[in-house]
Amino acid sequence: MYIPNKPAKYGLKIEMKFDGGTRNMVDAMTYLGKATNTGGLPLREYVVKELTRSIEGSNRNVTTDSWFTSTPLAKQLLQQPFISTLIGTLRTNKREIPEEMKNYRGRVVGTCIFCYDGPLTLLSFKPKPSKMVYLLSSCDEKGTVKSTIKLPHIIEFYNNTEGE
Repeated sequence: MYIPNKPAKYGLKIEMKFDGGTRNMVDAMTYLGKATNTGGLPLREYVVKELTRSIEGSNRNVTTDSWFTSTPLAKQLLQQPFISTLIGTLRTNKREIPEEMKNYRGRVVGTCIFCYDGPLTLLSFKPKPSKMVYLLSSCDEKGTVKSTIKLPHIIEFYNNTEGE
């Protein structure tokens, strides 16, 4: 794979699945570039579905980074055969983020906005004056904020389950 912004311009891309509790690698797959047969799925969805195949129906949580996270994927993982929840960060340019949640200029640091769509919760959190964090979750319906650390429950859960 060609990686233009790295010192070594070529390398292998390996997508991995880790156990959130032990931090041990459970499964991995090598990205084969254009030769990857995704069966018509977007590559992001294909990778997540392939790596979660071994836990189908187990009602576990899947934590993803912003490259993988999407509303369609979160909804699909809730369905058969997966029966899994998803939590992950979203990039600012994603269409599923309403414009009202993107405006950070008038917001106070530490404030949250929650948006709900059925089983999905979208969070917009302002940790710093010029930064916004967006998370999508299909496992947090309450939109709770812990008063002792001033972090939304969704962010705390994501931080506890993300890889290093």
